[in-house]
Order: sequence, then structure tokens, then C-alpha cells
Amino acid sequence: MKFSNKRYQIKQCPCGKRNHDGKFIPFQDYEDKGHCYSCGKTFFPKQESPNKLEYIEKPLPLRTDYKEVEKDIWVKSVHENDNLSWFLSEKEISYYDFDICGQNNATIFWQFDINGRCMNGKKIIYDKKTGKRNKKYFPSFLYKKEDGYGTCFYMEQKIISFPNNTHINIVESEKTAIIAQHFNPDEIWLASGGSNGITKEKAQVLYGRNITVWLDCDEASRTSAARSYKNLKQFHNDVIIKDPEPNLNDGTDLADIILRDL
Repeated sequence: MKFSNKRYQIKQCPCGKRNHDGKFIPFQDYEDKGHCYSCGKTFFPKQESPNKLEYIEKPLPLRTDYKEVEKDIWVKSVHENDNLSWFLSEKEISYYDFDICGQNNATIFWQFDINGRCMNGKKIIYDKKTGKRNKKYFPSFLYKKEDGYGTCFYMEQKIISFPNNTHINIVESEKTAIIAQHFNPDEIWLASGGSNGITKEKAQVLYGRNITVWLDCDEASRTSAARSYKNLKQFHNDVIIKDPEPNLNDGTDLADIILRDL
């Protein structure tokens, strides 16, 4: 049985507790059967038991320990003439569905988790002509961990819009995820945000999936590959690590290869 994405429409858990915080997630086609994070119980349809159910999807993590970026902030953010948007437009690559906005030539990537909560915004400055990150400026998050905010995979919220058997690809760069999704829209593309970005905490949203991790062509990415693999395998995923250009060590990534071959 699969879980519904209508958790916030259910007013009360079968255990009697209010569901104003979405802690009860129902099975599809049910309002009173599902899993409750508050009491920890799973309520199955009558005359059925876990042994008789062909498939039980793992409930989605809530990440209630983190604050959510206020809706007024990200809703009002708009596409401006930031350098990356200009570069993507020149390449005729669509980016309007990917939760980015511009701010004084910098690009802000809004991170929405699998439940649609805005976790954070990541600010990166790119070169307008090359589309490469301007390494004079370090990427930065708009909201700090010490203030109660967290992070997640970039484009994580798109997971629930695809069938469960859809292949998932993980790259490091947010820009690379956008470009790869444009050219391969039938698969899911996530960005980890860096060579150490596939953490156990992030990986928990990927349960029992087929995943390919695309390395950048540099030592940092290759060194972290074993740890990334281990973190993903903990959640019963089928994982493949791919090094797109094993003979290169200059930081080339999948986006560079895609654009090079156009």
C-alpha cells in the first residue's frame, strides 16, 4: 500500500490526536488508515495485516526539528537577471520550474523537502558567459543551522511527483541538476550541494530506490564516493556510482559534459 500526499487534509489521527501538524499520513484512498508519527502506530484497513499487504511504502520523514522558511519570503522572490538564468536562457535551457531566483547577479536555489517545506535558500554567484561558479565568492545559505534551519537535497520535492520506480540521479551542483533534468526529464535529478552532501540525514528520503550518483571529476568527489554509497545503502537503495570522465581531475562535472556535447 502507498501513502497519500494529503497528510495535511486529515484533521485527526485514528489515535484521537489532532493532525494540525501533519503527523498522521494516510494510505491512498483512506482517511483513517495510515501511519501516525505522534503515537508511532500504523493503522491498517480492516481484515488486513502487514503480512497480507503486498507493499508498504516507508512514511516520509517530517523534519519537524527544523524551522520552515516563511512562505511570504520565497513566494515573493522573483526571477531577475542573475548570471545563471541569463546563461541558461542563452543555451535555451528552461529553468522556471526549478525554484530559483536572482538577487544582484547571484542565484538563490530554494530547497523544498519531500513534504513541500522550504528548508533553506542557497546563494551562489556564477559567471554570466561561462555559467561556471565564480570562485571568488563562496556559496552560502541564507538561514543558519544555529538559528534552527536545516538543508535537504535540491529538487527533493519533485520525488513525489514521479512514480516510485522512477530512477533517481544525484549530482553535486544545483546547476547540473537543472541542466540534466532539462535533457532527461523522465528521471529524477537531485543536487547534494557538494562532495560531502549525501549525508545519512538527507538520504532517509530515498528508501528502496534505484539511484545513480554522478561524481565530479576531482579528488574530493571520488574520495567521498564510498561514504555516499554507504549512507544511501542504509536505506535499502540499489546504488551505482558513476565517474563520467575517470581520466580527468579538473572538476569537470556532468553539466560540462552535456553542454560540451551539444
